[in-house]
Formats: sequence, structure tokens, C-alpha cells
Amino acid sequence: MTVKAVVGFIVAGSILTSGCGPSEEQRRLASENETLKNERNELREQLVDLRAEVEPLQQGLQAAIAELDGVPVLKGQVETLRSERDQAHQQLSDLKDSLQGATAELEGLPDLEGQLETLRSERDQARQKLDELRKHSEDLNKRLSKVQGDLVTAEARAQELRTELEAAQQQVRVSADEFRTLERQERTLREALQSLKTQSDNGAVENTQLRTELTEVRNLLEKLQMDLDALRGRHEEAQQQNQTLATENAAMKDRISRLESELGTAVRERDSLSVQLTTTIDALESAKANAADLNKTYKVLLSKQSDLITTDEAIRAELESARGAFEQAQAEVARLTGARGVYTVQPGDYLSSIAVFFYRDGSRWSDILEANSFLINHPDLIYTGMVLIIPQ
Repeated sequence: MTVKAVVGFIVAGSILTSGCGPSEEQRRLASENETLKNERNELREQLVDLRAEVEPLQQGLQAAIAELDGVPVLKGQVETLRSERDQAHQQLSDLKDSLQGATAELEGLPDLEGQLETLRSERDQARQKLDELRKHSEDLNKRLSKVQGDLVTAEARAQELRTELEAAQQQVRVSADEFRTLERQERTLREALQSLKTQSDNGAVENTQLRTELTEVRNLLEKLQMDLDALRGRHEEAQQQNQTLATENAAMKDRISRLESELGTAVRERDSLSVQLTTTIDALESAKANAADLNKTYKVLLSKQSDLITTDEAIRAELESARGAFEQAQAEVARLTGARGVYTVQPGDYLSSIAVFFYRDGSRWSDILEANSFLINHPDLIYTGMVLIIPQ
């Protein structure tokens, strides 16, 4: 593969990955890095092969020149061999330039660690935002419950006041009817009294009788006057109570209106927080997907390392970077899900032995499997160096 093809591959990969998320870009960059390493190794092997081919050609050419110096007829063939030698030298030089260009292109790849730091920063921000939203949601739920309780109490009190107001109004109407009845009786008695006074002039017997009746009427009038005064007092009390109830009713209506306004505000805030909480949950799902991608990348790097006889510093650094990113992603998912923490699988570990270590109960291996279900679906799929989430 030529340098132009390598550069074209890098540009095409950059265009394809420019619209993807960080995890997809990281995966593509790692793939491009591995491809360029393979291409560099192939170029080196081709360079060695060409050098091996050129050396015999040079030796044969020198020998042919020595043999054909005295034969003018074959000078054209000698020149042809010299031209082929020069072309071989030029191809060798081109291959060296291609190798240097590929090495420079390889060294110019973007730094994966910077992108991983950006991912960590975004996860920290999502974690802080989720905590704030949860606290705010809990406060609003408490306020909403209190406002709803106050509203129910206020409505019950308003109903009681309406009932008392209707009873007082009914009592006022009854008192007014009784008052009018007493006034009619008073007028009737006064008319009777006037009639008795007129008849008293007609005779002493009638006068005595009238006096007796008059005394009775007076007593009745006094009693009626007392009843009338009592009714007037009750009527005034009923009016005052009516005014008090009307004032309390107006105040209660204002309070109900305020509570309804506060309830509407709380409901709107709850709906807004619900949307934000849904967004944060989506961010958690994205963090899980990113952890799954990093797990695959780390597992692939471990597999490649095991296939190599020796591991250079670049591969170690790449493997350590991938392991750190994977552990950080798992720690973030563990925090967002309220898990106990994370654990790196050691040689000889099983889910049951890990459950015994953390819970003193090997049967809880299924809890660990469920907490890491976005990475594995079978207990035998764990591997040494894998980072697992340990639930509560």
C-alpha cells in the first residue's frame, strides 16, 4: 500500500468519524492506528526484500560489466542493466520516503487520551447534574405533597364554613319571621287593650274584669317584650356571626386561590424536572454503552498483547490507557446506579468466588451478573483484568 493510499484511508476515516460520538471515534482511531502499524511493518518487510533483490543484481551487473568491457556489441545491454540498477535504487529510495511518510502520518494521529479526558469530564458533569436533579425533584415532591394536603384541609374547612353560613342564614330568616309574628301579636294586643279601655267606661264589673284581663295582657306583653328583646339579641348575634363567616369565607377563597396557583407552579416544575431526569437517564444509558465499547476495546488489546511475543512501551501505554478508561467508565456507571463499587477480575476468579469475597455468599453471583448485564450475559465470559460493577 502506498503513502497516498494510507493518507486517503486516514482522511476517509476522519470524515466518517466526524459526526459520531466520542466512543465511536475512539474505536475508529484505534482501528486506524492498528492498520497503520500493520502497513508500516509491511513496508519494512518490502524494503528488506527489495534490498535482498538489489544486492544480487548489483553483483551480477558488476560481473557482467567486467566480462563485457571488451565486447562493443553488448554495450547496449550493459547500459540497460545499469538503467535497471538505477531504477531499483530509485524504487528503494521511494520506499524509504514512503516509510518515513507513513511513520510521520502515524505519529500525527490524534491523541486518544485527550478524548478520554473529555469523556471523563462529561461523565462528571452528568453525575453532578443527576445529583442536583434528584435533590431538586425530592424537594419538589415534598412541597407538592404539603401543598396538596393544605389544599384538601382548606377545601374541607371551606365546606364547613359554607354549611355554618347556610345554617346562620336560615336562623336569621327564622328569627325575622318570629320577630314579625311578635310585632303582629303586639299590634293585636294593643288593639285589644284599647278596646278594653273603651269598654271599662261601661261598668265597674266590666272594669274589674278588664283590669284583670289588662293585667294578664300586660304580663303577656312583658313576656313578649322579653322574648322580643331576646330575639333581637339573637338576631344581632346571628348577623355578626354571618359577617364573620362571610369574612372567613372570603379569606379562605383567597387562600384556596393561592394554593391552586402554587400547586400549578409545583406541577410545572415537576414536569420540567421529569424531562431533565429523563435526559439524565439517557446520559446514564450512554455511559453504559460507552463502558461496553471500552470493554470490547480493552479485551481486543489484551488479545493482541497475548498474541505478541514481546510488548513494547507504546502497546503497554495504549493498554494501560484503555484499562484506565474502562475502569473510570465502570466507576461512573457504579456511582450513577448506587452500586457498592468496582472490582478488577484476577486470575482464577469466578463470579461465585467474587460474591463470597464481597457478600460471604457465593449464591449472589447472579446479582453481580445482572449489574454487569450490559457487558456480559453469562458468568463464564469474565476475563482477567475485566472491571466489574459490585452492587449493594
